[in-house]
Amino acid sequence: MILVGELAPGSRATQDELAQRLGVSTMPVRKALLQLAAEGLIEVSPRRSFRVVQTTPDDIRDVYWIQARIAGQLAHRAARLVDGAGLAELAEAHDAFCAAGAAGRAADLEAANWRFHRLVNRAAASPKLLLTLRTTLRFIPDDFYCLVPDWAPASERGHRRLLDALAAHDADEARAAAEDHVREAADLLLSSFSSQGFWQAPTAPVLEVWR
Repeated sequence: MILVGELAPGSRATQDELAQRLGVSTMPVRKALLQLAAEGLIEVSPRRSFRVVQTTPDDIRDVYWIQARIAGQLAHRAARLVDGAGLAELAEAHDAFCAAGAAGRAADLEAANWRFHRLVNRAAASPKLLLTLRTTLRFIPDDFYCLVPDWAPASERGHRRLLDALAAHDADEARAAAEDHVREAADLLLSSFSSQGFWQAPTAPVLEVWR
C-alpha cells in the first residue's frame, strides 16, 4: 500500500482504519507497522502514532544499487556453476514469462519472473549473498512490477541477455547483464513514481489518532 501510493508519503491513518481496509484484526496491523518502522517505511512518533515516511528518488536508487551489485555477483557465480538441467529450467521459466506477457496474464508474468530470478540465485550456491538480497527485496511487494509501464518487454530482454550469458558460462557478461537488468527496473520504477506524483506529500490534513 505504501509502495504503490495507496498510503501517500507523510500520511497517517488509524490502526482501526487499516485493519478494516485489510480485513484483519488490529493486532497484526500493529505488528506489521512496527516491522515497517524497523525497515524505515513508517515513522513512530512519541505519542505512538505512525506516519508514512517520505521516500525520495535517492532512497529508491540506493535500494536498487545494493540489489544490482548483489544480483550481479550471484549471476557471476551462477555462470560458473550452472549445469544443463539448471539452464533448461531457466529457459523454461523464460519461455513461461514470454508466454504470459504475450497473453496479458499479469499473475503468471510475475510468477515466472520471480521463478527465473530464484533459479539464477540458487544456481550461485551463495546462501549468505542470497540472504542479503532478500533483505532488499522486502521493499518490493508481490505483484508490483506489472503496475509499471514497459516493465514486461524490458524484463524479457534482460532475461534473454542473462540466459545467453549463463549458457555461455560467461561470468563477466552475466554480472553485467544482471546489474543492467536491475538498474533498468529502477529507472522504470522511478519514472512511474514520478508520473504519479509519488514524491509529493499530501496537503490535506489527515487523522493520526492511534488506540
